[in-house]
Amino acid sequence: MEKLSSILAHALLDSEAEVITFVPTSGATQVFDALNELGGNRYMVSFNEEPAITISHGASIVGKRSAALIKSHGLAKGANSIVDALAVDLTAGMVVVIFEDKSGSHSDSIFDVGALLEGLKIPYCVPKKEELYREIMQSFVRSETFGIPVAVWVDSDDLAAELPYTPASIPAPSGHYERNIVKHAASPFLTQHQYHVSQVKRSTLDEQWRSIPHPVLPHMP
Repeated sequence: MEKLSSILAHALLDSEAEVITFVPTSGATQVFDALNELGGNRYMVSFNEEPAITISHGASIVGKRSAALIKSHGLAKGANSIVDALAVDLTAGMVVVIFEDKSGSHSDSIFDVGALLEGLKIPYCVPKKEELYREIMQSFVRSETFGIPVAVWVDSDDLAAELPYTPASIPAPSGHYERNIVKHAASPFLTQHQYHVSQVKRSTLDEQWRSIPHPVLPHMP
C-alpha cells in the first residue's frame, strides 16, 4: 500500500513524462516530494504558474510528455498559458494536475474550480481516488489524440489515503515534431484558424481536425 500522493507520482513517471513543473502548494508538494524520491531529485521548483505551464507546453510541442502540478488558484494565474496551449498543436501529451483546497485551509479564498475549467474549455476529469493512477495515464493518451492539454482535478485532502500500486504503461507518443508556424505559433494572423481547429478538437470524438486545411499565410517581401 502507498499514499495516493506517491501513486500519482508513479503515474507521471510510468507515463514517461519527461518534463514536470511544479509550484509549491498543499497537495502538489507531497506529489513533488514523491517524484524526487522516486526519480532521483531531478525536478525543480517554479515560482509562478504561468511560466510553469508554458515550460510544460513547450516540451509537449517538441515531443516530450509533460505535466504541470499547480493549485486551483494557480489555474487562474496560469489561465493565459492554458488558453495559448489550447490554441496550438501538441506532439506529445500534456497533463495539468490541479490540486483543490476545498476547505480553504491553505488558501486565501475558496472559488469554483469547475466554473473556471468550463470557461477555459480545457478537457478535464475528476477521478475517484482508486481511479487516479489510470486517469493520469489515460489523460496523456487523450492529450495526444486531440493535440491539446488535459486537466486532472484532484482533492488535496485525498492524497493521504493509502491504496495499492500496480504498475502499468501506455504506448509512447506516435507523433514527431516538425517546425510548423501554423500549428505552433500563437499570432493574430492565425487566431481564427486556430480557434476553429480547437473547437473541432473539443467537440468531436475522432481526429477529423487533422484534415482541416491550413490558411494561406501573408507574404513577407
